[in-house]
Amino acid sequence: RDLHSFPTRRSSDLDLMWRDAITYYRQNKVKSSPARPKVALTQEEYYKLYYFDIDTLPYRECYRETLKKVRDQFLLACFLGQRYSDVKRITEKNFEGTSKEIFKITQQKTENEAVVDFIKMFKNVPSIAKEILERYNYTAPYPHDISAFNKHLHKLCKFAGIDKEYVVEKKVKGVMVQKKYKKYELISSHCARRSFVSNAVKNNLHSEMIKRATGHKSESSFNKYVVFGD
Repeated sequence: RDLHSFPTRRSSDLDLMWRDAITYYRQNKVKSSPARPKVALTQEEYYKLYYFDIDTLPYRECYRETLKKVRDQFLLACFLGQRYSDVKRITEKNFEGTSKEIFKITQQKTENEAVVDFIKMFKNVPSIAKEILERYNYTAPYPHDISAFNKHLHKLCKFAGIDKEYVVEKKVKGVMVQKKYKKYELISSHCARRSFVSNAVKNNLHSEMIKRATGHKSESSFNKYVVFGD
């Protein structure tokens, strides 16, 4: 048959069909497993990760060095409370004070100013953060792709023994579905920001001081970063 003899649909009709299909999918899709739990590292796990001897791993030296940079960047973010996009672009200019005890940055995503006062929050510049900053001359240890970073981080946390088990249950089509996770499977770059907030809350710091450090403006968005029970 002649191609032109087939019926055609107007683009507006096709757009409507797509919108209807997407709406139906969103309303009727069934998750096959429970949502992954959000986790935060404890302060004890900071030390466990930092002092794990990466040189004992059976990898080439260049890869072990990569893992060290990933570890240092993740832990630095745990003390700065910033997103990956902001941590990877820090320079010495972001630090003020005689002992560089004040960190300031204009956040890339929101353009909010974040201010971390180490003296007020930690009584001093945390030793781990100070060692990491001095090791890399106050620049980001691993200013590279976030997906590669997360892949390395999962592996590193597994080796370091950050392996608490989480069990999540959810009813799916009338049947209880159970899913088990190891903590290292749930850790990503954004877990550092969550760890910063959660540990600050546990240490009874005022929420306004924490929000000033993270750049949060609303209480609702701030509360999403508070994780208890880890």
